Amino acid sequence: MPRRIWTSEVKFNIIMESFLQSLWQYCHFHFMKNLKNTMNNEHLKDVSKIVSEALMDESLFRMAMDRMEEMKLNKSIDMFYKWYDSLYSYISLPKEHQRKLHTNNVTERFNRELKRRTRKIGAFPNGDSLIRLVD
Repeated sequence: MPRRIWTSEVKFNIIMESFLQSLWQYCHFHFMKNLKNTMNNEHLKDVSKIVSEALMDESLFRMAMDRMEEMKLNKSIDMFYKWYDSLYSYISLPKEHQRKLHTNNVTERFNRELKRRTRKIGAFPNGDSLIRLVD
């Protein structure tokens, strides 16, 4: 039987299909890091504070958008809207878990472990063999 080389995207899709109805939470730290790359340093301090607050309190989202619109930070606004659902998915979980999950270090560690295990093997005959390795 020919062995198929699975790309990272294919591996990710197989794993996500196996965990249907699971939430995807964009780590706030990494979102802020990526958001900073969409703006000039002159806007960085003003925007960072309001966006950080908006990430912790969804009701401040509109205020953050208005502030970025005043500064004409269209790339930043587009990025915020694009990832809105995954930035606030932790809110649907119980309160005692929200604080730990808005910066999902546990998930980041899990993803690194998946990458380490699947890189070592490299080729899988089918999706089931990939799932068995991950389990």
